[in-house]
Amino acid sequence: MPNRRRAVDPTHPLGGFARRLRDLQAEAIARAGSGEAASEISIDEVAVKKKPWPTTRSAIYAALNGSRLPSPYTLCAIVTAWDPRGQDAIAEWLKLRDRVEEQLINLRPAAATVTSSRRTGAAPPRRGHAREEYDQEALQALVQRLKAEAAKKDLPVQAIAVRARLGRTTTSEVLNGRSVPSARTVAALAHALGLPADDLLRMRAAALRE
Repeated sequence: MPNRRRAVDPTHPLGGFARRLRDLQAEAIARAGSGEAASEISIDEVAVKKKPWPTTRSAIYAALNGSRLPSPYTLCAIVTAWDPRGQDAIAEWLKLRDRVEEQLINLRPAAATVTSSRRTGAAPPRRGHAREEYDQEALQALVQRLKAEAAKKDLPVQAIAVRARLGRTTTSEVLNGRSVPSARTVAALAHALGLPADDLLRMRAAALRE
């Protein structure tokens, strides 16, 4: 059965995000007009071009219908296809995605998490990735790539943080390899250092064993 556009609730975090993605698509279609340019930005075409952002047609429709928060890869595929700024817009959209994810977490009843933890005897889940969950060697490769470019451009941590619009602590933690940074943070650092975001995000995925 073909995917169809559904009505979304703009007051819900997923619905509001879906509305923004629909507006982005509509603007891209208006710019492209008809013919080959329009086919290049179709959902089918975006899904087919799996490199460097692996995604599927159903994942794109789920994002546009507000039924699921798009993965960073799906969002990057959408943004690079439909936003006229291309990769320069990735960090901004990933930041928006992080905000929506936070809103969704806040919508979940806190009691449910506590009750579940008590029932199983486990501690409530923490954000971030435990050290045993990621590949240390791959993480260090990502860190060294960032450090090498920072040294090449003679940029101190504070300057990188300002360029990336990140906190100094966050930037320092990433450069010290203390944990795997979020996709948004990686994209922001890539933009700040003038590195290809897709390369760094692939390195992040390797660190997470994705």
